Amino acid sequence: KGDLCDPTTLGPAVEGCSSCISCSGPSRVSEISDMWTHPSKIIDHPYNVNYIGIKDLVKECKKYGLKKFVRVTGLSVGMDAFSPIAVLLNTAASFAVKWQLYGEMEIRKSGLDYTVVRPGGLDLGYNYVHEMNRAISEGEETGEELSLALADDGGIPVVDIVRIGRGDVASLCVAALSSPHTSKATLGCVWVKGSGPSGWSTLLEAVKPDKTELEPKAHLQAVRVFLTTVAAVITLLLSARISAVVFS
Repeated sequence: KGDLCDPTTLGPAVEGCSSCISCSGPSRVSEISDMWTHPSKIIDHPYNVNYIGIKDLVKECKKYGLKKFVRVTGLSVGMDAFSPIAVLLNTAASFAVKWQLYGEMEIRKSGLDYTVVRPGGLDLGYNYVHEMNRAISEGEETGEELSLALADDGGIPVVDIVRIGRGDVASLCVAALSSPHTSKATLGCVWVKGSGPSGWSTLLEAVKPDKTELEPKAHLQAVRVFLTTVAAVITLLLSARISAVVFS
């Protein structure tokens, strides 16, 4: 058993393994105290889990000769720092997107063969696209038939739906362990409207290795702009309310 927040446990956990699939991620909500507390002091902070923990894990995987590292992050990692989704997630979830990006950067630096899987929002009701299609055909769900979509080089599939089943993500991770096409690749995956693949094998044949370099993004600045804007709007509304009361 390994604990990402205790690096001494990671070596024994991966020793004897040939590959590693990492799906870890904290569900921590931002707190006011985060403003004056360094994230390294908060055990369940994304800094410690998504970044430092992954950095330590890939170090041990390389030390013990693992051949493949598969990491699950999220589509938001590939979005602009000022995109509404990235801003809201960073604001509400302790900069989870920022530290996922830093974790991905450490994976690339390690020299390990890797596949990073960036799923859309995980569907709460259905694990696989074929389960959703069955529900649609039987009238349990509305809409048209769905299929799988994939984008390589850290891209985001251009689709109307930004969600996917947990089972489909899991099957992609397993397929990435043996597919020759997923070496050093970052894959965005979602469901898409219309008939098409319900499995990954055909889509993986078209995957190319990453070309785009990962660099830090202005996540902190984006959150500051957002919070400043919110504070300004609240101040204006309160001022208007006070003025209305005074002159009424």
